[in-house]
Amino acid sequence: MNKVLEELISNRKIELPDGSWANIENTSISTEEGMFLQKCVKDSNATTSLEVGLAFGCSALFICDALNKNENTRHTVLDPFQNDPNCPWKNGAGLFNLNKAGFESIVEFYEEFSHFALPRLISEGKKVDFVFIDGNHTFDYTLLDFFYADLLLKPGGIVVLDDTAWPAVKKVCSFIEHNRNYVLHDYIKQPIEYSFMQKMYIKMHQKMQSSKRFKPYMAKESIGGKVFNYTYGSMVAYKKVADDNRDFKHFIDF
Repeated sequence: MNKVLEELISNRKIELPDGSWANIENTSISTEEGMFLQKCVKDSNATTSLEVGLAFGCSALFICDALNKNENTRHTVLDPFQNDPNCPWKNGAGLFNLNKAGFESIVEFYEEFSHFALPRLISEGKKVDFVFIDGNHTFDYTLLDFFYADLLLKPGGIVVLDDTAWPAVKKVCSFIEHNRNYVLHDYIKQPIEYSFMQKMYIKMHQKMQSSKRFKPYMAKESIGGKVFNYTYGSMVAYKKVADDNRDFKHFIDF
């Protein structure tokens, strides 16, 4: 295993470009989730991969470490906020750690939104063996990321969605299972302890649910403690059986 990755697993801290260290316990994937990603990469025998979202680069480190390395190995990463001074990973912390780990030669980075970059990669004929989606967690953006990722993913490849505890992401999982040529490959079987952002999300919904203004618009599934009443754990992997061949009238409710 790569030394930078070993250090990350051991300390749950990651170095920033200015030489300081950031505690990533509540802001990045867990070691269990990282090992899950590595298993899925190896299950797909991937040499080419795609990741939506980079941040500190923790998931990218796990993925790059697991890729089947050869002269054509590439890990494509999209993140419009990598150098955003208002983000905890300001000044390119993710890229800094990928370079520190020696993965610079296999990483292709695009500092732009996925809905701009992914269509261009498709038009260029790019194909990948593995995809990890961890971008904007609203339903429409997550679905859009999956839609484009599917056009890039080879049959037999694997796509992993992160934060499937979130209602919007879980709804995308339901769409995939009911309407696309994918089968469930694997998932994290037990919920991961709520992160800081998840706890804030629950509090927000509890507050909105108690408000007369917002209560009529709150979905039952999204009220209070039921926000994270989900089927899988924090990540789910689907294997692509075939390219999309649906009839233009096809629709199964999800």
